[in-house]
Amino acid sequence: MIKNLYLIRHAHYRIPHPRDLQKGDRGGTVLTVRGIEDVIELAHKLRHFDKNIFKIYTSPYKRTMETTNLLAKILRTDVVLKEDLQENYMGDGNVDHLKDVHAKFKGVVETALEQQAGNCLIVSHRFPISLYISRESGLSYEEIASDRKHINLIKMGECLKLMFNGQAFINYEKF
Repeated sequence: MIKNLYLIRHAHYRIPHPRDLQKGDRGGTVLTVRGIEDVIELAHKLRHFDKNIFKIYTSPYKRTMETTNLLAKILRTDVVLKEDLQENYMGDGNVDHLKDVHAKFKGVVETALEQQAGNCLIVSHRFPISLYISRESGLSYEEIASDRKHINLIKMGECLKLMFNGQAFINYEKF
């Protein structure tokens, strides 16, 4: 049986002004209007094409949480906060760092795939999603570290649909 896992990079967001950060004020909404519109469109598309989405795993960053909350409201699904999805720093290509980030992300993927109830979403960041896809596509950590194009596989608000055959990752496509 094929199981689908959707990897979503958080939607477009505004970077808080440094003055606001110094005051400890992170502001209200972090997502831009474009980001909110993109998430709503994606959620309706997912709802139409996959009636079997039952859970969303998300990074705790505000931009991912806002993306997730919009998705969850439209898809009417549960949300699970995962600290292991939050890494957003390549670590200057340090192979040990890449291995650590990959292992954490892969652990969340494995948890999602072990669920028997249906398909899942993972909302995270460019670096861990791109790293996971690059590794699952057969690239070595050294190859990934030497060429930054391997960590730029997904844009803000994009969704990758991964297909698993119960044993292994068999294909991915932009959704």
